[in-house]
Amino acid sequence: MTTIAARFALKNIKANRLVNIPFIISNGIMFLLYNVMVSLQSNEYVLSRHKDLVTFVQYGSWLILILAGVFILYSNRFLMSRRKQELALYSILGLEKRHIRRILFIELLVLFIFMTMISTLGGFIFGKLIFAGLNELLHDSGVKLMHYPFSGQAFVMTGIFELVFFLVLFVVNCSKIRSKAPLALLAGEKKGEKEPRSNWILLVIGLAALGYGYHQALHVDGFLSAMTQIVFAVLAVILATYSLFVSLSVIYLKFRRKRKSYYKAKNFLNISGLLYRMKSHAVGLASMAIMACGVILTLSTVFVMYSNMEKTVGGILHNRYYELNSVQVSEHTPSLADLQQWSSEVEEKARQATEPHTQVRDGIHITQLTTAVLYSNQELKPVFANQKDLSNPKDGFKIGFVVLGSLDEYNRYFGTDIKLSQGQALIYSNRDSMSDIKNLKIGNMTYQLSPGKNMVLSNFAVDYVFLVLPDQKTMLEVSDLLQAPDGMGMGTSTNPYFAWNAADRSEALDKAVKELNHDNFIATNQMDARNEVYSFNGGFLFLGLLVGLVFLIGTVLVTYYKQVNEAYEDREKYQIMKQVGLPDALIRRTAASQIVWLFFAPLIIAIIHCLAAGKIMSNLLILFGVSNMTFYMIRLGIVTVVFALIYLLIFFLTSRIYYRIVH
Repeated sequence: MTTIAARFALKNIKANRLVNIPFIISNGIMFLLYNVMVSLQSNEYVLSRHKDLVTFVQYGSWLILILAGVFILYSNRFLMSRRKQELALYSILGLEKRHIRRILFIELLVLFIFMTMISTLGGFIFGKLIFAGLNELLHDSGVKLMHYPFSGQAFVMTGIFELVFFLVLFVVNCSKIRSKAPLALLAGEKKGEKEPRSNWILLVIGLAALGYGYHQALHVDGFLSAMTQIVFAVLAVILATYSLFVSLSVIYLKFRRKRKSYYKAKNFLNISGLLYRMKSHAVGLASMAIMACGVILTLSTVFVMYSNMEKTVGGILHNRYYELNSVQVSEHTPSLADLQQWSSEVEEKARQATEPHTQVRDGIHITQLTTAVLYSNQELKPVFANQKDLSNPKDGFKIGFVVLGSLDEYNRYFGTDIKLSQGQALIYSNRDSMSDIKNLKIGNMTYQLSPGKNMVLSNFAVDYVFLVLPDQKTMLEVSDLLQAPDGMGMGTSTNPYFAWNAADRSEALDKAVKELNHDNFIATNQMDARNEVYSFNGGFLFLGLLVGLVFLIGTVLVTYYKQVNEAYEDREKYQIMKQVGLPDALIRRTAASQIVWLFFAPLIIAIIHCLAAGKIMSNLLILFGVSNMTFYMIRLGIVTVVFALIYLLIFFLTSRIYYRIVH
């Protein structure tokens, strides 16, 4: 019986190749990506050169595994829905259920063998390409393909999870033939559908969730606010998307059915067809919209980060090659003598390390005071250490930092000759709402402001206001005004920098500068700073690219199976239309209209969601030194256009498959 079952299984695989081949390829690619992620986790070269990246890769591997499970269950459900009559005929022809289970087991085993080959061999080959690309993103040098060997751990881990999913699908498929009699299975595809009901409760839930999610996304202001609100906003929009696709689409189509234009032939066929389609495909359409939104947001974020990395590197060391920074943290504002002592100490150490090897050039002092504050576009005031709910303060204030600098250093740094009198200051902020204000109250003083340039390090990844004051004495006075009384504040961080270039750079000089990095001193050079930025941002870039690729594969997968499923459902309907005398041109126009409506509705919804998420995403990108919303929105637009073109290509390819099945 096993031989006969094997023949049946192989024949069935060949007969259903139109759906089996995409099942093997799409799910094989998902496990291929998982294989690559596990390989990178255990790669000795990655562990020795990019330890921080491993954490991002671990999160990415679990995310890919979860999405792989969702996709494989979705595609299996489609495969089995097309085989109800076939399974029923096996029983009618005399095969027992144990024989049918054996056939299903062999079929599934063959499919998984091919999937394992794709994930193993493809994962090794694709992994080498990914490995080379990863090191290019991180600006690493000396990388060779031999640094990415075949990973036995990745092979075993991928095989274990493929085996788990194989057993899960086998149990699920067996339950389908156990729970229904042959005649019930035989009638499964012939059973008529009831008209979908208008679900007003779900509509109210969807509109409320959408309003909440959009309100959270559009009224966010600041990095901390974005961090606390994005999870709730995302969950609300996902709930709204599913709820509105299920409810609003049916209500809208029923509304159109009440109009006189409904009784025109084209509208009658189009609206009635869509009404019944939405009952079974609303969830799939919502899933497509969410995945399309995921692709656009993920890839646009990656694009922005990559475009901004060199700018971040250039602004870390105040445009010098070397920098020594002394970090002094105190509960109270330091004295003027302290500032001068710390500044002299930093310069002295920098010169002692440099001058035995070469001359110091372009040396510049920068001394800044940093403290946490509550800020609005009218006032700065102190933060108390025990203050509650700092992520969402009241009265229009937000949590952030103020960085204080002096005018003489500002003029030397930018080569300007600006004059400031007492009560005046220059302002720069990575918050657009603060950059153009004219007056700002601090304690009992109100300062008249003019726009200034930025001297804050580009990796200062929080909301901040940079104030340039007439002199260091005024800096200390303003810092005092921003300290909570009786030691209840967050304290002050004093950062004296000495940034410089060297006449001749050498390994010995680099080593001497690095040896200054101890206790409360931070020494670095531009090369190390660049490597640190690319290592940190590169991990997010790599993870973002993989997640974007997974969402894109998921979008193609769901789209393909939805189109094929609809084609099989519509084939008999269009044959009936022909038999009752409807012209082929009308039938084709009706089919095309429904396909376009169902196909592009998720894209339109995804684009609307992405536009609404623009503000909250741009606030989150402060973590990577991006504070310009326009900078983000331009790249969001570019990614959206590119994705729309890819989506259009998917539409044309799947539409051809649809028409081939129907006709």
